Amino acid sequence: MNSQRRLILVSGALSITTLMPMGYSNAYPNTAYETFKLFFNESMANRHIQMDPSTFSWIWSAYLNVWCPGFLIGTLVTPKITDRFGRKKALVLSNVFSLVATTISVASIPSLYPELLIVGRAIYAIASSIGISSMILFLQEVAPTAIRGRISTFPALCLALTNLLGMICGLRYVLGENLFVLIGLPIIANLCALLVLAPCPETPKFLLINRQDKIRALKSIAFFQGTKVDREKVLEAINAENEHGAVRQKTSLGEIWRTPYLRQAQVIGTVAQLLQISVGIQPIVFLSSELFFRAGLSKFSAEMGSVGMITLMAVSTVKLNYQFTFRLLA
Repeated sequence: MNSQRRLILVSGALSITTLMPMGYSNAYPNTAYETFKLFFNESMANRHIQMDPSTFSWIWSAYLNVWCPGFLIGTLVTPKITDRFGRKKALVLSNVFSLVATTISVASIPSLYPELLIVGRAIYAIASSIGISSMILFLQEVAPTAIRGRISTFPALCLALTNLLGMICGLRYVLGENLFVLIGLPIIANLCALLVLAPCPETPKFLLINRQDKIRALKSIAFFQGTKVDREKVLEAINAENEHGAVRQKTSLGEIWRTPYLRQAQVIGTVAQLLQISVGIQPIVFLSSELFFRAGLSKFSAEMGSVGMITLMAVSTVKLNYQFTFRLLA
């Protein structure tokens, strides 16, 4: 098999299986909203508690928004994990955490403990943050420079596709009325990710720079880029890139804040990032069906509207990657 074709297939398989729980689990609550509402009502009734709309709103908000602090925790710990244990082990850890999250979430259904759903979602968020950050780093370090940028877009493509999958599976005509199966589906993706990762070596950059293991780095280059590539030249490029980064002057956050032009850039960047997050796709992925329903649409129309929006997002993302990917696979 052509080395670039194998790299594309491995990269695509790893991206879709590792990131499937992130995109999928963020989307299915949107269209399975009514089933979740029935589950929460049944859980409270089992405890002889009558749940009013306000209580449900707080529980539902906690379930959806626990994702944010969990994702933040994952983002903070990922650099230490990837630098100490490697990119591959970080991906393995992400998938194992995701399996644990799915197991906890699934256990909430027969036990009627919605608290387990919230705990499972928090672990999902940590696992997803580690997974997507490690995946981008992994892809950048195993790909040749000529296609590195394109391959780095695979996670975004996979998230768009799995958002669509989650939105469709959450429909009551599909899996939306069976929360046990709906929530448990990502287990298949995580097991497949671990199978794909098993034969893959660590990235050549990590082996060379962090482990000082040139022999294994050469073998890693051969695995991901083929034996025809000039592996010594690739190692030289990795060393040159690392030396360039090492000579850069490091600046602390305090120094940035005390330097006027750096402080201005920091403020602008932070505000822009906060605005992007607050008006981004997540409110649509989480809540569009409920918003459409409150606007006067029928439940069916609200669900179809949500599926239609995510379909457009997926189609536009696929369009951007189609020509590149299929040209290399041809």
